[in-house]
Formats: sequence, C-alpha cells, structure tokens
Amino acid sequence: MLNHSLHTSSGLNAPPATARTFTGGLLAKTLLARQPQNSPDTRRAGSRRDRRGRRIEETVRPQAVPLGSILCVENEEKTAGPLAETLIALGYTVDVAHDGEVGLAKIVANRPNLILCNSSVPRIGGLELLQKLSLAGADYAKVPFILLTERPCRDSELAARRLGADDCLPKPIDFEMLSVVVKNRLRHTAVKRSASEQAHLTEREKVVLTWVGRGKTSSEIALILDLSERTVNFHCEQAMKRLDVMNRTQAVATAISQQLIST
Repeated sequence: MLNHSLHTSSGLNAPPATARTFTGGLLAKTLLARQPQNSPDTRRAGSRRDRRGRRIEETVRPQAVPLGSILCVENEEKTAGPLAETLIALGYTVDVAHDGEVGLAKIVANRPNLILCNSSVPRIGGLELLQKLSLAGADYAKVPFILLTERPCRDSELAARRLGADDCLPKPIDFEMLSVVVKNRLRHTAVKRSASEQAHLTEREKVVLTWVGRGKTSSEIALILDLSERTVNFHCEQAMKRLDVMNRTQAVATAISQQLIST
C-alpha cells in the first residue's frame, strides 16, 4: 500500500536501478588517519612456532560491521564517486542513484538509514523528493535527509528545513564536516529508536501504577478497580519486572519518566 502511494504520488513505475559498488579511495585517507590506530577489537588469537621453534604471536581483526546504509542521490559523477568512496572508507554501506526517480525507487525498495541528496538532481529534485517522503508516512519521513546545495542560500535552506530536511551542506563538499554530520545524525536516530523501544506495560499495569503514584495501597486500588488485592499485587510485580526496578516507588518514577503514565 505504501509502495503504491509513493509511486502514485510521483507518477513513477520505474524499477530500482542496479546498485553501484565503490571502493575506498585517497579522499578518505585524511579522515581515516585521524581515527585511533589501535583498534580495541584487535585481540590476541594465540601463537604458533616457526621451523626453529620460535613463537610467533598472531592477532585477529574481526570483520567490520557496517555503521549504517546511506543512499546518495547525486547526478554529478565528479561528486558521486568521491562521496561514495569516502563514506565507504568510513565504514558505511553506500548506494548511488543518479536522478530523483531512481532514488525514490531505491528508497521504496530498501529504505536506507540516511539520505544524501543533491538539491538540483534531475527528474525529481531534492526538495520534491523530500516532500514526497514526508507525505509517504512516518517510516520514510523519519529517515535523516541531508540536502546538498550548489551554494549557501538561506531561502533554499529554509524551504528544505520546513519540509523536514535535517541538514543542508553546500558544495564543494567539506568531507570532514560531512563525516561529522552523518555520524551525529545516525547516532541521534539510534537514540530516538532506543527511546521508542522502551519498556511496554499492559493497560492494567498502567492503571495500577497510576493509582500507586496517587498514594493508594493495594487494598484501596482493589476496591477502586473491583479486583482482588492479590491481582493488584501481581500487576505491580509484573510492572516492576518490565521496568527493571526494585520497588513500587521506582516503578512509578520510571513509568512517568518514560511517559507511560501520568499522575
């Protein structure tokens, strides 16, 4: 249904284009040189001996896990190539689309963790693509969107931010600034996702904790809710387990802080 609404709103029926693969290049060397050289994940795997019986220490470096998936919607080859190379060298999975229609199709087929989009990309411009995503539903609107502009322009940036753009970066791209912005956006998204995955309470547990927060005892809550006192105690205990706390006071405080209840 979502795919249909996206394609209908854009007049599209184009299949996702074949993904392009890039390898890290020289542009990323400066950024990578600033990363700590001694990885904390490097660990001693043991030892073996050479022909003369001398011990040879061996280490293992685990395969790096991608930091996130990024779609670059960029029609200029002189920008798209170095952009993808730099991001891949920094540890991200990167896909490239050379126009807005292909970009939209790729987003629908496999929603990325972050989108980098040239404001003047052909067929569907950056602002129009941003608008389509904002209208497509929360799952698409919440994907971090960074608009790449030809030059600093207050009006364009204001329009982009009103449509939901998270950042606007001018060309030529400052790759060091880009790496910081991308890292911060993905980290902020991860924090919000973690907050949304907070402890779940049943409706009955919420009601019981609400009355606990108002100073009622188990017997009083039982009378109010027409339950047995034993049932009230059970719901309190379950709520404490879900919230990972030791007592009712902590349960009420945690539930309020997570906006699960209000007193």
